[in-house]
Amino acid sequence: MRAENLHLTFAFIGTLEETDASRVASACSAFAFEAFDWQVDSIGFFARPRVLWAGGPLLPALEELAARVRSMLDRLEVSYDRKPFVPHVTLLRDVKSFDGEASVVPPLRWRIADVALFKSTQDERGSRYLRVDA
Repeated sequence: MRAENLHLTFAFIGTLEETDASRVASACSAFAFEAFDWQVDSIGFFARPRVLWAGGPLLPALEELAARVRSMLDRLEVSYDRKPFVPHVTLLRDVKSFDGEASVVPPLRWRIADVALFKSTQDERGSRYLRVDA
């Protein structure tokens, strides 16, 4: 995963029509909350999508923010993956296996200060996530 692609996903949406993307981006830009820090302190693995990730505790502020983002998407009638929110940052894709979990030492501070819609694109170096402007 390229450094500029690292992000915390509150809800995976998939493909959106341009008008819907504009509505979601606009709602995201108006999203108000008090910024807070999340601690990235562990490495884990999702076997089915074969993803190695870095994560941390599900803080009450983080859980509330994810619920608010998903509620916003419901109000906008935008479909998204309804799996329970697991706070993580994808590090590697197509990982065949990973034994257990590992710790991030020292833990990293991840500042959560805004909510935005990103779209996935491809360039000569692979996948790239670009912020969608309202």
